[in-house]
Amino acid sequence: MYNFLKKIYKFLTPRKIHYKLENHLRNILYNLFYIGNEYYCEICDANLKKFITINFTNQTDLLCPKCGSISRTRVLYNYILNDINQNKNDILDFSPHRCIYEKFSKSEKNYTANDFENQFVADTQYDITNLPFKDNSFDLIICFHVLEHVKDDDKAIINLNRILKEKGDVLVQVPIKEGKTDEDLSILEPKEREKRFGQSDHVRLYGKKDLENKLQALGFNTKIIDYSKKFSTNHLKHLGIKESEFFFHCTKKSF
Repeated sequence: MYNFLKKIYKFLTPRKIHYKLENHLRNILYNLFYIGNEYYCEICDANLKKFITINFTNQTDLLCPKCGSISRTRVLYNYILNDINQNKNDILDFSPHRCIYEKFSKSEKNYTANDFENQFVADTQYDITNLPFKDNSFDLIICFHVLEHVKDDDKAIINLNRILKEKGDVLVQVPIKEGKTDEDLSILEPKEREKRFGQSDHVRLYGKKDLENKLQALGFNTKIIDYSKKFSTNHLKHLGIKESEFFFHCTKKSF
């Protein structure tokens, strides 16, 4: 029912009005249909009857009916809350989900959200390969599902390393395939990109080891954070986190 109502609502409502009303409508739906005790969303502190299953091109995900977070958003928030030093005040977030943006922008952190394509709520609109920030500007950089959109990902990663403080952290997540990275920048047709890389605006599909090697070659130490090894299956289910969730925790190499 949620997916059906959302399609009708987005079709009938202009984008600006949709943004203003979205949280109010989610609260109404949550209170009417989704309050329960089986599941829990850490981001909005909601006890849920269930998460909503939504379908993408090649996968499904779990949506919080109250705040709109999906599995990877909750993984990110859980990790920052529990595993990142809370004294990290200068934060840069690329293309953040609205619930994350609202959470951090209302905190005491110096939080900057950036989205080059102007598709997500953000404070700035800079190209990740040509960032205007000074060297050593940020304690924490969040780069979730961005690099697969960027043609010159080497230049993007070098920029992330440049603006990261010496003891800072970068969290990177991208869609991953088994084996080698599949990349072809000559493919411009959206349908062909979707067929090849999983989404019409992606330019590659990374292999896990290839991306790890690339991050290390361009100045980062890397650690793979695998949530299937971090929590039990039942606890992940309770938090609405898919067992397949993992990402790279990167720190600056010392030379």
